[in-house]
Amino acid sequence: AWLLLAMLIAQIFITTWLLVKLNFQQGEFFTALSNKEEARFWAAVGTYFFIIAVAVPVLACKEYTLQRLGVVWREWMTDHLLKLYFCKRRAYFRLSVGADVSPGSPEGIDNPDQRIVADVESFTSAALNFIVVFLGAGLRVFSFGAILYSISMHLAVFLIFYAAFMTGTATWLFGKRLAALNFAKRKCEADLRFA
Repeated sequence: AWLLLAMLIAQIFITTWLLVKLNFQQGEFFTALSNKEEARFWAAVGTYFFIIAVAVPVLACKEYTLQRLGVVWREWMTDHLLKLYFCKRRAYFRLSVGADVSPGSPEGIDNPDQRIVADVESFTSAALNFIVVFLGAGLRVFSFGAILYSISMHLAVFLIFYAAFMTGTATWLFGKRLAALNFAKRKCEADLRFA
């Protein structure tokens, strides 16, 4: 699993590097078009398509690695938690037979093995998605921010403040409502599983 995680992180770095190269090649062939340099334009287009030909298998491999890592992590975590539940901690045997099994009751737990499996799947997919999105977006912001900074320092600084302000505003406006909706969704799913 650690090898898959290392491969995934390396593929995220390679993907970001390829995106930066594509950006430079786009600039190159637009510059060649505006200067009416046909040979330079076709060389830039050829390089652009070569980068795309390399990027497609890298992206497919990254997606495969992400899915494979998710499966491996999910299998390990489910097995580990079920062993704790049934064997080591013997939590299964400590549940009382005549317990109140109504939703929200601490005594009664309905289908704990199914809940473990469902929660593990939800946790692993969300955690991996968070890692990929956070690392990939961070690398792209840093890379393309550096490119923008080299073009115009004032524009780069303005966009940093603009992005921070708009993110804060959107979080303030919608954050509590989205958290409440997520809580209600989880409650409805738990009630549906119980039914």
